[in-house]
Amino acid sequence: MQRYKFAETKKMKMKMKMKMKMKMKMKMKMKMKMKMKMKMKMKNTIILVLALTMSLFSAFSQTPFHQPSDWTSIFTDNFDAPIANKWNILHEFDHYGEPQVYTNRLSNVFIRNVLGNNFLVLKTIKENYTCGSVNSWGCNKLNYNYTSGWIETKQAYNVQYGYIEASIKIPTGKGLWPAFWTFIGDGVPNGHNAAEIDIFEMDGKKPTTQGTNLHLFYDAPNYTAPTYPQDIAISNYSTAFHTYGLKWTPTAIIWYFDNQEIRRASNPGIIDPVRIILNVAIFPWELPDNSTPFPTEFLVDYVKVYQYKNPEFYIEWEDNTTEKIGNGYLKNNDIIVKGDFISGDKKDELLISFNDKRHVQLFSFDNNSWSSKWSNNGSGTIKGWNLNLGDQFVVGDFDKDGKDDILAICINTKWAKLLIYNGTDWQEKWHNNGSGSIEGWNLNQGDQFVVGDFDKDGKDDLLAISINTKWSKLLDFNGTDWNEKWHNNGSGAIKGWNLNQSDQFVVGDFDMDSRDDLLAISINTKWSKLLNYNGTDWPEKWHNNGSGAIKGWNLNSGDRFVAGDFDKDGKDDLLAISISTKWSKLLNYNGTDWPEKWHSHGLENIGGYFLKTPLMNLTCGRFYEINKSDVFIVEYYLSSSLSTPPQ
Repeated sequence: MQRYKFAETKKMKMKMKMKMKMKMKMKMKMKMKMKMKMKMKMKNTIILVLALTMSLFSAFSQTPFHQPSDWTSIFTDNFDAPIANKWNILHEFDHYGEPQVYTNRLSNVFIRNVLGNNFLVLKTIKENYTCGSVNSWGCNKLNYNYTSGWIETKQAYNVQYGYIEASIKIPTGKGLWPAFWTFIGDGVPNGHNAAEIDIFEMDGKKPTTQGTNLHLFYDAPNYTAPTYPQDIAISNYSTAFHTYGLKWTPTAIIWYFDNQEIRRASNPGIIDPVRIILNVAIFPWELPDNSTPFPTEFLVDYVKVYQYKNPEFYIEWEDNTTEKIGNGYLKNNDIIVKGDFISGDKKDELLISFNDKRHVQLFSFDNNSWSSKWSNNGSGTIKGWNLNLGDQFVVGDFDKDGKDDILAICINTKWAKLLIYNGTDWQEKWHNNGSGSIEGWNLNQGDQFVVGDFDKDGKDDLLAISINTKWSKLLDFNGTDWNEKWHNNGSGAIKGWNLNQSDQFVVGDFDMDSRDDLLAISINTKWSKLLNYNGTDWPEKWHNNGSGAIKGWNLNSGDRFVAGDFDKDGKDDLLAISISTKWSKLLNYNGTDWPEKWHSHGLENIGGYFLKTPLMNLTCGRFYEINKSDVFIVEYYLSSSLSTPPQ
């Protein structure tokens, strides 16, 4: 899917998007009129203000957001300082042909003090107003019959995810269209989506209905922007102040009215930093009449923004449905592995062997995009290794040189080779001469190979596991060949862990002792164990007693697990993903159990990236920073994405 391309100047950028919105909304209006009376389904980006008398100020309801300990305040405006300190005030702008014109005059936008409390006032006036000039970015005509106010947070106050709240008293009247909303922030480069969240857009003649909506906009020919409108019954918004809140995460968007949740939606892809906007418009298709009580005042007591202290996933890069990484097209059955192949700087690259069994490329993530560092130009080989169906590429720093090697294994041909990248090409360090074994380990169909520094000697070991033969061996590369460190003597177990067909093995330093652990998981038996190699055997650190869960994560068929240091605390976490249940969780081992750090609220996405197919490749690596793990995700009928939690 193509993403919106932004204009270079601040005004142009915002107004081009708004022009597009206006056109789409007018089309929607015409269609709906042909069916029935217009309902507030297609919402615009403007707000109207109605007047309050002095007596109402003493009776307003100000219920502040009750800040829990896991939220922190990042923006507050009680309007005790000049508006222009934090907000831009639009002037001589009609939002592309709407009946009103916004001005920065004190008659339209000002602060009023009542009994020591300051309020922002956006005043909508029925009056004749002549613009200084006509242009497509401001006034589309010279003369207007209505004036109003529009303010938006300055670029320095762009916000990405969090809880946004305002205490507002909203005017009523036919033709009024007050709104509190967010839109893509100023200065956001290469935005994924010029998107809008309507915390509210009110119909002035419906004072007990809160209009909510999500809008997605893309710069694509003949593309109809998806919207997600929903009207909510509330108490009369015009008789008192009410709090209007929005919780926005990569996975969920939740609306609040007076601190009570009134709507919840899955985030459809709104991920970029946004500005906050308050304005009052006139409906283009339903003008005020004599019943509309001009002038009207839209009163704001405060605007506050909080952000969650705990980490959350967000999209760092995505392919925009091109199905490409760099210049390579991703397909099912591609082999994708990660490793620090190039420089030993702890930053990982991706090696992809494409499913045509001809092309292989090495990619590095630099400057927010993937670039090819090496290619075999479709030769069908990696420095003498002929690509075959069923190849396995096992990655680790087997020789302790600080760079990762690739152990290529093909059960069908009985060959295995150890390859290292020298900066320009791959060179061979070892091969088995087609013997069908790796130092006494006979290659068998169904073999699993897991890699980790299990003995804390600073280099990676190879743990070979065969469910079919019941054997398991721990091998170490000595520079010329592979030595056996441990074996299970064909017992069918690894220190009490009975090998099963459904076993998954996840490697990570979960307890921060600089030694990798082995987490064994079996969906069929419902067991899970954490094992640690002590030099002679694999004693158990933890088990779930066959409960079928890992601290609240219920094991399900098709579950996927990856390990990485996602929160930069120096130890690895466990990311569990279930397509069938739509849940994802991040778990952290504390020495005795696996408390939860994060979950997806059951909304089937991670950081705004929707997970919908089990045909998915998950690769965890340090692609963006050297001390924090990311997840590279490929869904083969959809697209690819790189997700990372923030600092």
